[in-house]
Amino acid sequence: MILIEHTGRATSWSGWLRAALLTVAGIAILVLAFFFLAIAVVTGAVLASAIGLRWWWLTRRLRQRAQQNSPLEGEYQVIERRRGWPDQ
Repeated sequence: MILIEHTGRATSWSGWLRAALLTVAGIAILVLAFFFLAIAVVTGAVLASAIGLRWWWLTRRLRQRAQQNSPLEGEYQVIERRRGWPDQ
């Protein structure tokens, strides 16, 4: 809708409407960006936790296998010495 002012210039009433619509669209984009970022952060945290848990599980197995193959350790006491064996 265009009105002609007393000065003879054409004025548009849609100028404020355009500004209001752009403001609403900008706010909507900011809200959507916030939710997208929140979902991306949560997804990244879940993915990092899953990878960390898997890494821990695999290294746990490797530690168990290494412990099973390790030499026996413990204390001992000499009961009797044989002749001819070198003292250590």
